[in-house]
Amino acid sequence: MYKILDDDYLIVKLQNYEDKLYRIEATEDYNGVKKGEKGGYISLNARMEQNCWIGSGVKVLANTHIKNQSYLEGEVKTYNSILKGVKISSNSSVDILDSALKYVTLSGDLYIQNSVIGAEQNIAISGNARIIASRIMLEDILDASVEFFNPTKNNMPILMDKRYLTLQRPLALVILDKVYQFQIPAQVTQKKNEELKKFDIQKA
Repeated sequence: MYKILDDDYLIVKLQNYEDKLYRIEATEDYNGVKKGEKGGYISLNARMEQNCWIGSGVKVLANTHIKNQSYLEGEVKTYNSILKGVKISSNSSVDILDSALKYVTLSGDLYIQNSVIGAEQNIAISGNARIIASRIMLEDILDASVEFFNPTKNNMPILMDKRYLTLQRPLALVILDKVYQFQIPAQVTQKKNEELKKFDIQKA
């Protein structure tokens, strides 16, 4: 449970959008949060259920809905998004714009825009990644320095991996409404200095 502090606020800008955000304070002990602990900042035009929490580095801008015991730590900015059962670790830097995340655990340096990520059970994404105009709906684990680009030559997406990629299952990826199935072994490891590895891609 939390309350909004009317006298503790700041102005935050995310891309071209600017908003006035107010700090929250816990009104009782719950989910490891102590009564009186001050959290992050939230817009009066955003919604967060009382069973959720945002840490001091989190900025929740307008049109965001946080629910289902989401717990956000680290340096986080989110705008015009739905976060359901989302966990973000304290060592993370994450921007989430115009996206819907369901039961996702995030860590690392991540930028997510115009994407849908989720499943009935947890999806974990970590590392240094940009996920744009994508849809990830399987119980995968992404643990890599990964960048998803829009379709380029021959309408095939490019997956850039500067270090390594680990997946528990094959990854279904939707880019600009085109569905691709990445047929990747359970674990694929690349040398740190390798900049690009071509994966066999089968259009679904």
